[in-house]
Amino acid sequence: MLRPSRLIEHLALMSFSMFPTNEVSRIVWFGLLDALGHDALSSSARWALWTVGFVGAFVGAAVFRYGFDRPVQTWLNPSPPRGRSGIRRRRRPRQGRQAPLCRPNTRVEPSLRISTVV
Repeated sequence: MLRPSRLIEHLALMSFSMFPTNEVSRIVWFGLLDALGHDALSSSARWALWTVGFVGAFVGAAVFRYGFDRPVQTWLNPSPPRGRSGIRRRRRPRQGRQAPLCRPNTRVEPSLRISTVV
Protein backbone atom coordinates (compact mmCIF):
# COMPACT_ATOMS: atom_id res chain seq x y z
CA MET A 1 0.00 0.00 0.00
CA LEU A 2 1.41 3.36 -0.96
CA ARG A 3 -0.44 5.49 1.57
CA PRO A 4 -2.45 4.31 4.54
CA SER A 5 -6.12 5.21 4.28
CA ARG A 6 -7.73 7.00 7.23
CA LEU A 7 -11.10 5.55 6.25
CA ILE A 8 -9.79 1.98 6.33
CA GLU A 9 -8.10 2.63 9.68
CA HIS A 10 -11.31 4.12 11.11
CA LEU A 11 -13.41 1.19 9.87
CA ALA A 12 -10.92 -1.29 11.33
CA LEU A 13 -11.07 0.42 14.72
CA MET A 14 -14.87 0.45 14.58
CA SER A 15 -14.79 -3.23 13.65
CA PHE A 16 -12.79 -3.93 16.79
CA SER A 17 -15.31 -1.94 18.83
CA MET A 18 -18.16 -3.97 17.31
CA PHE A 19 -16.60 -7.17 18.61
CA PRO A 20 -17.17 -6.65 22.36
CA THR A 21 -20.33 -4.52 22.07
CA ASN A 22 -22.38 -6.40 19.47
CA GLU A 23 -23.39 -9.31 21.66
CA VAL A 24 -24.24 -7.07 24.61
CA SER A 25 -26.38 -4.73 22.51
CA ARG A 26 -28.11 -7.70 20.84
CA ILE A 27 -29.00 -9.30 24.16
CA VAL A 28 -30.29 -6.02 25.62
CA TRP A 29 -32.28 -4.91 22.55
CA PHE A 30 -33.88 -8.21 21.60
CA GLY A 31 -34.41 -9.14 25.24
CA LEU A 32 -36.32 -5.89 25.67
CA LEU A 33 -38.38 -6.61 22.54
CA ASP A 34 -39.18 -10.13 23.77
CA ALA A 35 -40.26 -8.73 27.15
CA LEU A 36 -42.54 -6.22 25.40
CA GLY A 37 -44.07 -8.94 23.22
CA HIS A 38 -42.98 -7.94 19.73
CA ASP A 39 -44.51 -11.15 18.30
CA ALA A 40 -47.91 -9.45 18.20
CA LEU A 41 -46.59 -6.74 15.84
CA SER A 42 -46.75 -6.91 12.06
CA SER A 43 -43.85 -8.19 10.02
CA SER A 44 -42.91 -4.73 8.75
CA ALA A 45 -42.91 -3.33 12.30
CA ARG A 46 -40.62 -6.16 13.44
CA TRP A 47 -38.25 -5.44 10.52
CA ALA A 48 -38.24 -1.77 11.51
CA LEU A 49 -37.37 -2.75 15.10
CA TRP A 50 -34.63 -5.06 13.79
CA THR A 51 -33.20 -2.15 11.78
CA VAL A 52 -33.26 0.06 14.86
CA GLY A 53 -31.35 -2.66 16.73
CA PHE A 54 -28.83 -2.92 13.90
CA VAL A 55 -28.20 0.83 13.92
CA GLY A 56 -28.14 0.77 17.72
CA ALA A 57 -25.32 -1.79 17.63
CA PHE A 58 -23.23 0.65 15.59
CA VAL A 59 -24.10 3.50 17.95
CA GLY A 60 -23.09 1.34 20.91
CA ALA A 61 -19.80 0.50 19.19
CA ALA A 62 -19.16 4.20 18.51
CA VAL A 63 -19.85 5.06 22.15
CA PHE A 64 -17.44 2.32 23.22
CA ARG A 65 -14.81 3.44 20.69
CA TYR A 66 -14.86 7.14 21.46
CA GLY A 67 -15.90 7.02 25.11
CA PHE A 68 -13.70 4.19 26.36
CA ASP A 69 -11.29 2.60 23.89
CA ARG A 70 -9.82 5.76 22.36
CA PRO A 71 -9.05 7.47 25.71
CA VAL A 72 -7.52 4.27 27.06
CA GLN A 73 -5.38 3.80 23.94
CA THR A 74 -4.28 7.44 24.11
CA TRP A 75 -3.33 6.97 27.74
CA LEU A 76 -1.42 3.73 27.07
CA ASN A 77 0.28 4.93 23.85
CA PRO A 78 0.99 8.65 24.08
CA SER A 79 1.74 10.34 20.78
CA PRO A 80 5.34 11.32 20.01
CA PRO A 81 6.31 14.96 20.58
CA ARG A 82 5.46 17.42 17.83
CA GLY A 83 7.95 19.74 16.20
CA ARG A 84 7.54 23.46 15.61
CA SER A 85 5.51 22.86 12.48
CA GLY A 86 3.01 20.70 14.35
CA ILE A 87 4.09 17.56 12.49
CA ARG A 88 4.98 14.56 14.57
CA ARG A 89 8.66 13.84 14.57
CA ARG A 90 9.92 10.32 14.25
CA ARG A 91 12.47 9.13 16.68
CA ARG A 92 15.89 8.70 15.21
CA PRO A 93 17.45 5.28 15.62
CA ARG A 94 20.26 5.22 18.14
CA GLN A 95 23.72 5.42 16.72
CA GLY A 96 26.38 3.00 17.79
CA ARG A 97 26.18 -0.49 19.13
CA GLN A 98 22.95 -1.58 20.76
CA ALA A 99 22.75 -4.11 23.52
CA PRO A 100 21.74 -7.61 22.43
CA LEU A 101 18.23 -8.75 23.31
CA CYS A 102 19.62 -11.74 25.19
CA ARG A 103 23.03 -12.94 26.20
CA PRO A 104 24.30 -16.38 25.31
CA ASN A 105 24.51 -18.80 28.19
CA THR A 106 28.23 -19.49 28.66
CA ARG A 107 28.06 -20.90 32.15
CA VAL A 108 28.15 -24.67 32.44
CA GLU A 109 26.49 -26.14 35.49
CA PRO A 110 28.57 -28.80 37.29
CA SER A 111 25.65 -31.20 37.36
CA LEU A 112 25.42 -31.12 33.57
CA ARG A 113 29.00 -32.29 32.93
CA ILE A 114 29.28 -35.73 31.45
CA SER A 115 31.66 -38.01 33.26
CA THR A 116 33.06 -41.15 31.78
CA VAL A 117 33.67 -44.19 33.90
CA VAL A 118 36.22 -46.68 32.64
